[in-house]
Amino acid sequence: MAKKVVVIDSSALSSFMKCNTMWHYEYNERLRLAVLGKGGGAADKGTLVHALLDKYYHFKALNPNASSYVAMDYSKQLFNESKLNYKLGFDKEWEEFLLQRFTEYVQFYKDNDFKVAKTNLLTGTELGFSKILYEDDKIAIIIEGRIDLLVEDSNFGLCFVDHKSQTKFSDLFDYKVQFTTYAWAAETKYGIINYFGLTQKFDGFNTFRRQVVQFQPHIIERWKTKVIEVALKIANNSESWEEVKFQNIDHCAGAFDSHPCQYWQLCIAQNQGIRESLKKSQFIAGENWTPWT
Repeated sequence: MAKKVVVIDSSALSSFMKCNTMWHYEYNERLRLAVLGKGGGAADKGTLVHALLDKYYHFKALNPNASSYVAMDYSKQLFNESKLNYKLGFDKEWEEFLLQRFTEYVQFYKDNDFKVAKTNLLTGTELGFSKILYEDDKIAIIIEGRIDLLVEDSNFGLCFVDHKSQTKFSDLFDYKVQFTTYAWAAETKYGIINYFGLTQKFDGFNTFRRQVVQFQPHIIERWKTKVIEVALKIANNSESWEEVKFQNIDHCAGAFDSHPCQYWQLCIAQNQGIRESLKKSQFIAGENWTPWT
């Protein structure tokens, strides 16, 4: 019998841990709400911030003697040429705000910014990975993802960096699945969460701040044990699935019990016929999810 290969990333892992049924609709059936796609949401703002920071640090890595302001101007030029702001549904006013905030970011860190690492002669920006977590005679579990930045820090050595844009101040949990996955993949003891605030008013360290996380060996081992367990369940559920059977009803209400899961109507449908009708009328089939292509 051929060996089964399970390829998964931190987003799918988190989805499955929250609710098996949500994972099934999102990653097996690839259902996306038909009303989505207009752009202008929080995720799209994050995409724009990532685009600017990626261009900025990539240029700095290739041109270590160039000033931060030269790198900034070059990044803005590429960003404007891409027209990404308009493709994602934002207007000129938002673009001007974002570029001004980016200027403030460069000024804020101009004397104490990241030193981009180099790995295998590549710059440590937007690094995709596919790495085997577990393998036996029957199954291979491969973890994929993309790390925003690898840096050499004078205090902590090699660190991964994950850029996070925010419209309000909050500290993310240190050991969320995404961060621990990156620490394992990059084989780093430390990670840095790089917060990029999008509040209208600039507020110094509340707008821009960096959260250092240490990943001790037992944290990584605990993550590995849990991920292998989840991946084996995913392999089994991918082969035979009964809709709603594994629904976690406690997750239906979403964050703060006021942001319902996008699939909740499918889960409460009276029968499979109604469920299939809802799929056709309210959802579209998305592309296969790939974390770093």
